[in-house]
Amino acid sequence: MGYGHAGELAAMPPGKSIPRDAAGRITPPPLDAALWEPPAMRAALRDRDIGAVYRMLCDAGIGQRQIAERTGQAQSEVSEICNGRQVIVYDVLTRIADGLGYRADTWVWPTPHPSTMVLTMEVNRRRGTPRK
Repeated sequence: MGYGHAGELAAMPPGKSIPRDAAGRITPPPLDAALWEPPAMRAALRDRDIGAVYRMLCDAGIGQRQIAERTGQAQSEVSEICNGRQVIVYDVLTRIADGLGYRADTWVWPTPHPSTMVLTMEVNRRRGTPRK
């Protein structure tokens, strides 16, 4: 069993089985849907500010280690994101959304995030690709 689930599993009602994934690993119970409702959380999700999302989850009692287990990240990576490292790669955003139980299609907008557009323009500039 990973760290951070002992309290959640101890509070599980008698007779209820411990949830496991296809590989037999213990899966954490879903997060309370009310966590996604506050305006500040909605704004952070809309802006894809994963650091702010993580900090609000920590304020709600979900530790960095639990976030890391849910999202498949190292705790040190969660800490870096909490301290300002940006997450702009679609696959990582999707993995985080899936791990936290938040629908990725409502989190990851179909239009490019401005920071992604700047990064793309910089890569194109360095490659000598004409701007569009």
